[in-house]
Amino acid sequence: MKKSHKIVMAIIMVVFLVGWAISQRVESPPDSGRGMEADAAVPLVPKRKLRIGTFNIHRCEGDDERCDVARVAKLLEGMDVVGLNEVAGNSLWGATCQTEELGGRLEMAWLFSPVSTRLLDGDFGNGILTKLPVRSWQKIPLPYNGSRRSVRAALLVVLETGDRPINLLLAHLDHRDKELPGREGHKQLDTVISLFLALAEPAILMGDFNAFPNDPLIKELQNTQGVTEVIAEIGADAAPRRVDWIFIRGMRATNAAAVENDASDHPIVWADVEIQPESEKPN
Repeated sequence: MKKSHKIVMAIIMVVFLVGWAISQRVESPPDSGRGMEADAAVPLVPKRKLRIGTFNIHRCEGDDERCDVARVAKLLEGMDVVGLNEVAGNSLWGATCQTEELGGRLEMAWLFSPVSTRLLDGDFGNGILTKLPVRSWQKIPLPYNGSRRSVRAALLVVLETGDRPINLLLAHLDHRDKELPGREGHKQLDTVISLFLALAEPAILMGDFNAFPNDPLIKELQNTQGVTEVIAEIGADAAPRRVDWIFIRGMRATNAAAVENDASDHPIVWADVEIQPESEKPN
């Protein structure tokens, strides 16, 4: 082989390896802390009656493939606590963390919890927006099948209500987490359900689980004593292929809906809830 050909082949190999390296997702480490980011002018007020929601914002890209943070913020107006999935963080190209931008627009405290990062795309993960004081938060890595694309983490946030704290668990689970039958093929879903059931009440589990209503673990959780799925509780219309969920314990849902929209490829699921007094909790 001529020397010039060897040089060309070497350059091609280097370009390939660099391209491969910068396209790889790198798992973000566990993390924890107290409080959240908020403007000093944002009042964080404990309260017992809340409007909560979960929304996979799809990087704020709608079906028109246009990124529009303002369009997402409009849907979140009036919320007290929102869990966000598929959130883009800061990037090399100067993009601002979408949780931070939404928090600023809505005058809510915010937390971005990156699950993975990629050199070209920047951080990617989950987020929380809240008008309640935050006692603490913790990012919990979830089991995955070895593929970096299946890396996921749950976010546990303890919110102050003026009475008892609320334990909020947010997750976005991988659709590949179902390759084996039973619980072995649902390691991520099984893990977050176990965490949720172990939390002190009142407790909320929310997020995009990539699991339909006929999923055996979803059905089992719905039938667990003391657990309420907000859409079923209110009798609201539920799409047969919905994958976004809100489950509650030690709380009562008074209204709920799953709302299709043009800001993302997922509906926003929301509910009005109130903390049950100890005297009203079932034995």
